[in-house]
Amino acid sequence: KSAVGELRAVEGAISGRIVAAAEVQPDVEAQRVSELGFLPQSYVDEARRFVGRLQETQANTTDLAAAIAAAEAAKAGADLLSAAELYRTALNLAPERFDLWTSYTDVAIRASSDNWEIQQQLTQDRTSGAVNAYLRAATPEDRAAALQLMGDALATRDDWKPAIRAYRAGLALVAVPARRAAYERAI
Repeated sequence: KSAVGELRAVEGAISGRIVAAAEVQPDVEAQRVSELGFLPQSYVDEARRFVGRLQETQANTTDLAAAIAAAEAAKAGADLLSAAELYRTALNLAPERFDLWTSYTDVAIRASSDNWEIQQQLTQDRTSGAVNAYLRAATPEDRAAALQLMGDALATRDDWKPAIRAYRAGLALVAVPARRAAYERAI
């Protein structure tokens, strides 16, 4: 039959047309959250609040490339606090980008301040950045890299049990010597 007319029911026969349906994709973020069973829920909530705070602030620029270039320049100049702030601006413009979350988290882990309030905020934002990076990770390599950052961030909070579990989960995905060394130091 080359044409499909009006569909009608006939006793003892079925008429119809075959339609290819789009494959339902599971919610990636929900799947990633479920994979973080070793992490206290408060850290996931903290990460969501961090994204909310980013969305509430007004970005200084609308040029994502310029924000990233400025962040990279500050990072290269070892001005890590400025680099962290510039990456936050870039994340405000493109919160879905995994690479920006990992760059921000890496800089936040290495940054420090003599100001207690700034240091406390960095400590919290490191973990939030790592969790958000993991939630946006697409490949096993990306997930493993985000888990290593999560382990590093949790270690700066002296939350060793989840840090070790994050390192272990990253090693289960992709075993690389640097990740193994971080895991060995933690245990």
